[in-house]
Amino acid sequence: MEAIRERWSKWFKKDFASFPDQPRSGAPSKLSDKHRVRLREWVATEPLTSQASVNRLKTDCGVGISAGTLRNELKRMGMCGNGHVTV
Repeated sequence: MEAIRERWSKWFKKDFASFPDQPRSGAPSKLSDKHRVRLREWVATEPLTSQASVNRLKTDCGVGISAGTLRNELKRMGMCGNGHVTV
């Protein structure tokens, strides 16, 4: 228990700055920067459903992702939130 108390104390004293910012585990992204640029262009020029965008990525770029992965990627790009796509 003492080790836990010391760790918590260290975190609170340094305002959690002692956490190392390291790459997270998980699979690498299936989308490259080139794919993200295309997605941004598609969203800006024509309204597509998530599934239509997924199908277009598969057809045009040969990249297979799920609609959920697409929505997560759009959120990371700052283009989707609260159910609305923003350009």
